[in-house]
Amino acid sequence: MKKACSNSAVLTTFKKGKGRFLMIQFQNHTITVFQSALYMTTSAIIQTNEAIIMTDPNWLPSEIQEIQDFINNIQGDKQLYIIYTHSDFDHIIGSGAFPEAKVIASKRFDDNSNKAESIQKVHQFDQKYYLHRSYSPVYPTVDIVVSEDGYTVELDSITMTFYQAPGHTDDGLFTVIEPYGLFLSGDYLSDVEFPFIFSSYKDYVNTMNKAEKILHNHAITTHIPGHGMTT
Repeated sequence: MKKACSNSAVLTTFKKGKGRFLMIQFQNHTITVFQSALYMTTSAIIQTNEAIIMTDPNWLPSEIQEIQDFINNIQGDKQLYIIYTHSDFDHIIGSGAFPEAKVIASKRFDDNSNKAESIQKVHQFDQKYYLHRSYSPVYPTVDIVVSEDGYTVELDSITMTFYQAPGHTDDGLFTVIEPYGLFLSGDYLSDVEFPFIFSSYKDYVNTMNKAEKILHNHAITTHIPGHGMTT
């Protein structure tokens, strides 16, 4: 996939709130993409008529608080869903801040035998930088388990279609949200990060082939990677 960002498509700004600064990398009437100060890590928030959908809340405590404030301002009585793209600690680090959310993740994410290790890495990160959080980090409890390609979740106005995406890790997940034309790819297809492969090279190649098929089979207009710029 060729990565390109036009000035008309991407809004890069800083939003100030309660003494904090949070970068909003991209925004339109349905989606807001927050960018962490660390590794250009993204958290996407999608607003629908009946729900709020978020990916991987991260990183720093002040950034998590800004995301909480943003959601509190727009949520009303809408259900919050969080899609976890994979179980690397930087992508689950904000999970404890949203206990009311319904969690969507892959079956391998749910079956992860190293859940305690993931949370230990969160604690080690916070201890290293003397960070204090207003919540206790926890490994997410999955409410909607994705065990096969093409699994869908339908709300009144949207359809979320999920695909297994092993390679970077063995529990990766791709999400397509229609009719918005959104492709949420996690730690793949980044314009700033070269491929990290911790599952297997064969898995990674198969996942890249799957990404190409997704782009052919769905009317994708907007791509949000886990690190890097929205396209």
